[in-house]
Amino acid sequence: MAPPSAASRFREAYGDRKPPDITRRITACVACRKLKIRCHMTNSKPPCSRCKGRGLPCTVNKSIQMILEDDLTWKESMEQRIITLEKQLEANGSPHSNHKGMQKSPQTEELLWDFNLPPIASPDPPSLLMAPETGISTPDRALNLSCSLGAFPASSMTCCPIDDTGKTLDTKPDVITRGVISEAAAQQLFNFYHEALDKHIYNILDSADDKNETWRRSSLLTSAICTVAAFVSASPQYDSCLKAFTDEAAAQVFSKEHTFDEIRALCIGSFWLSEISAALCSLAVRFASELNLHRCITKMPHSDPKCYERTQLYFLVVVCDHHCSLKHGRPPMTRTLRSLKHPRILLRSQHSRISDRRLIADLELCSLNTAVFDTFGADVATPFDPARTIEIQQLGSYFDDWCEQWSDVLRLNGESDHFATVAFNLYYHSAKLCLFSLVFRGSSHKPLTATDTLAEMIRRAVEEAKHIISYLTAIRNEISKWPSYIVTMAAFASVFLLGASSHSPSDHTIDRAEAIKSLQVLLDIVNESHGVLHSSHSLLVIKNGLSTALDAQSSASRAYSTISECQDYSSYLDLQSLPQNHAGPTCAQSIDWITFSNNYHDGFSDLWTRSLGDFV
Repeated sequence: MAPPSAASRFREAYGDRKPPDITRRITACVACRKLKIRCHMTNSKPPCSRCKGRGLPCTVNKSIQMILEDDLTWKESMEQRIITLEKQLEANGSPHSNHKGMQKSPQTEELLWDFNLPPIASPDPPSLLMAPETGISTPDRALNLSCSLGAFPASSMTCCPIDDTGKTLDTKPDVITRGVISEAAAQQLFNFYHEALDKHIYNILDSADDKNETWRRSSLLTSAICTVAAFVSASPQYDSCLKAFTDEAAAQVFSKEHTFDEIRALCIGSFWLSEISAALCSLAVRFASELNLHRCITKMPHSDPKCYERTQLYFLVVVCDHHCSLKHGRPPMTRTLRSLKHPRILLRSQHSRISDRRLIADLELCSLNTAVFDTFGADVATPFDPARTIEIQQLGSYFDDWCEQWSDVLRLNGESDHFATVAFNLYYHSAKLCLFSLVFRGSSHKPLTATDTLAEMIRRAVEEAKHIISYLTAIRNEISKWPSYIVTMAAFASVFLLGASSHSPSDHTIDRAEAIKSLQVLLDIVNESHGVLHSSHSLLVIKNGLSTALDAQSSASRAYSTISECQDYSSYLDLQSLPQNHAGPTCAQSIDWITFSNNYHDGFSDLWTRSLGDFV
């Protein structure tokens, strides 16, 4: 049986079930009643003709009886509309029909039945003044009157708070639910990533994570893992996984709700998928900023696992960003915030893992490169000033000190396995090659004066390139699994040795045969991996370029045992002068190879004055 109307309940409460007759209706406005003249209204509604003609306010005072009756009539109409709306929601199966705001407890029903009171919403905090809902303002904007006077300016006018816990449960369908790949194929790809690739990105997936747990937590993370694993293993599911991953990542561009797993997914994609690495990295940096991952840096060392997770993930984003910076020749978007707390303090945290040591080591290396980049900018056309070789030497000593300290720590802490050793040395020699290659900046047509110091820089640059090729050949069975940053450095080292093997200053000779042999070994390794490389893998670009270049050199009539005069070395070793299809990936040619600043020592002098034993 339907409940009685509001008017009936009101009359029953006061003992009068008969609808009252309004015995005296007020039909004249206040002005006409005062003058005791007839009041003429159109459709019995103000204004009357007299007030309208004279421009006077026209109001009609209602009796208390009329006010009560009008109020009850309005409530009766609203009740009927609400009942109709609820029936439509139930018929359509709308999820909002079960919303907690539309459910009434028995106690609430009884109160509404007895007193006919509408539900009372909890008031907003007194410190937030909501903006009016107009066509140009959003209803979730608020003026934060309780904002701290020492806070950032944007804190004074905020939107509804964004959940920055990073733990929101993902309810979106994953690649399996959407039918992109089968569950068996996804399981195989997940196992491949977990066993072969996760170590390259500092084991960001917990060892206890399994397929079902990852899929439950984040569909974007699942898509990233399957896409990267399919790319590295040259799986036929790669194209479909890539489309699903990019579509889902693109859908997050304007989202206000992010999770830590989504940031991990973007970093994983940026590490291996070179074609979209810059876009993914930029999105990861923005998500990390909106989740305020950097806020916990001042709390190191961490005893709270949530704070530890935030700081560790922020450092991962920084490393990812700096890798993209070197690959694409652009300034990094993140900072290590060393002025707040030294990154090494993370290693004192209660929840720190062994893989964090490699993360912090690479983070410090990124800091060295970034400080150099900030000093000399992106102008690669300005010729290098030989007088600044002293600065390169000084920076080289910092790199050497970094290598000495961290190699001892990693060896003492059980990180001396083959993979960790190769990874550590590849990143180290890649940074040194970027440093010493600065002497080749500028015009290739202006000869430079040969000095012993400058010639030494050239020789050391060649040595660093040879070291990179040497370590790559030492991991011949794993070469296809390395992130795109290492592949880019392999391309640059190959181009560097190709130029240096043909021409070099007469003061310092290099073994041309040894350089060509190293490149030939690298080419053979890539050829062996050809069957397990996806057609878009950058190693195939290196393969095609090296094949053409080495064939051209072997068929040339001239052979050099020494490098030509120093006044000509710049034109011969200008890496930009080689054909595009010989030089490897374009990003390896357009890198802004960083230099060193005079005031660099002031900012990093304390880095080597304290032993790593103070942190680990």
